[in-house]
Amino acid sequence: MISDQNRPEPEAAPLPAGAERMLRETYLAFQKRDLKHAMKHIRDDVLWPTPDERSHGVGHDAVKAWRESQFPRKDSRLAPQEILLDRDGFSIVVRCHQLVRDKSDAVVVDRKIEHVYELREGLIARMIVRAD
Repeated sequence: MISDQNRPEPEAAPLPAGAERMLRETYLAFQKRDLKHAMKHIRDDVLWPTPDERSHGVGHDAVKAWRESQFPRKDSRLAPQEILLDRDGFSIVVRCHQLVRDKSDAVVVDRKIEHVYELREGLIARMIVRAD
């Protein structure tokens, strides 16, 4: 688990109806590099991390830029392990295992990571990355 003593732990409370299915479909679409399908679950005005994950961009172009930065010459796997409602009762935390290999199949990244989502009208309105 990612350590941060100041961050509240997510709870095992019920997620909004359809949220888990929608998020899993989005991860699967990203894994298949099917951005068109993934974008069906993401608002046009979404706040999304920049490729360096230090700030946010706006809109589908920001999502595309971030995703393309994940796959330039690497094999990247991002597997959702757990999907929970955050203690704020609003955000959804997706705990993932991220494995990235370079062209020679050497492991470049092997870590646990959290993606925190805010939904609006059933679509992703914001995504934040929490990494260890």
